[in-house]
Amino acid sequence: MTGWFGLVSPTGTPREIVERVNATVATALNHPEVLKTFTAFGLEAAATNSPEQFGQFLKSEIEKWARVVKLSGARAD
Repeated sequence: MTGWFGLVSPTGTPREIVERVNATVATALNHPEVLKTFTAFGLEAAATNSPEQFGQFLKSEIEKWARVVKLSGARAD
């Protein structure tokens, strides 16, 4: 299991805003000082994902963990 962080926006956010935020975050995550800090904490930046790729990743994570919860029999009280 690996932990990850990502940014999401409300449904209906204009495409130009999603693309601008994605590009800005990618630029920041590729900055040498940011990469150095991430590495110091044992983290990896994945700034190459497109919004569509991240959406597919989220979908796969939801499906995977839903199966795990179902198979485990875990229940929320």
